[in-house]
Amino acid sequence: MKKVLLIIITMLYCQQVFSQRQFLPEKETPRRSQINIPLPNRNRMVIGYNSWGELNVHGNIDSLLHLFLTDYHQLNDTVKKARENQTIRYRIESNGHRTLSFAFRPTQDEPYQFVGNDLQQSDGEADTLIVEKKIQTSNRHGLPGDLRFYLIFNSLDELKTLTGTLNERIEKARKLAASHPKKDLFKPRYQSYINLDSTARYPILAADYWKLGKIIQPGVGVGITKNQFYTALLGDVGLVPGRSRVGLRIGWHEYFFFDNQPDGNFTIHRNSFLNAGLLFFRPWRLTSELPASSSRGSLVVGYLVRNRGDYFADNTWRLAVGMTALQRLRIEPELYWNGFFKQVYPGVRLNVSF
Repeated sequence: MKKVLLIIITMLYCQQVFSQRQFLPEKETPRRSQINIPLPNRNRMVIGYNSWGELNVHGNIDSLLHLFLTDYHQLNDTVKKARENQTIRYRIESNGHRTLSFAFRPTQDEPYQFVGNDLQQSDGEADTLIVEKKIQTSNRHGLPGDLRFYLIFNSLDELKTLTGTLNERIEKARKLAASHPKKDLFKPRYQSYINLDSTARYPILAADYWKLGKIIQPGVGVGITKNQFYTALLGDVGLVPGRSRVGLRIGWHEYFFFDNQPDGNFTIHRNSFLNAGLLFFRPWRLTSELPASSSRGSLVVGYLVRNRGDYFADNTWRLAVGMTALQRLRIEPELYWNGFFKQVYPGVRLNVSF
């Protein structure tokens, strides 16, 4: 039992080590290109866009923020003072009409921070300004007709100090995109994630919107069946056509059972399953070349091709339903049987993919 607990702890640790920042989710919006731009005082800006061509024409964020601040200052002071941890959506229609909408998140906390030797009250959560500019687009990928700038700030009061400097940061992202060694990210066919964070492990990530995606996922697992614990090494390959929500998966799984001997030693029995099945993705999945797989789960059938020990009978099959619990953590309830659904018995396994 101690071995099992140690394996589970190691798996959870690996899940944290190998996890990466995901795309900022855009509600009711297909996955598309994004730029992550860190700003002073732990603020940041994320840009959601369809292509660089549209961003070049409509992405003058300094001008858009100047327009927002002009409109925002016309609001009644009572409305502005009532805000606590707010999200503001500033929408600019293609005909030039502008709308402001607010969402408030009240809090009972009164946090303070020191700025130098001065004590100042600070917001407990970040304020978010979403600048959404509607555009005329004719893309073939079902992407939305807008650009979105997500400005996540400790307080919107800090926005004034950065207005006039954000276009320069977008230009840095443009130069970084141009440095990709294999792909011309300025072509509309590519979806990309550009991260200007200097600590980013992968500052440029890109994939073709319609290209057949490959997902190679090695991993480890720990499971139980017939009251016997086992560990597993996993090797899976997924194929996902274009932006489909369903893909194909094939894999080879090695099971290791530990048999304690009377002299205190133990014997390892290795059993091997060949698996094939389906992968299910959330709408507008992230490809394997982007920061995280957005897999909902999987449905696979496996067949025993190597049998050692008395853990499985010959001609054993398995059916597993994988459910994604965390970014790289998957739970797989299982059924095993022999021949034509004889001697059916359950199992369950916890997997971590790398």
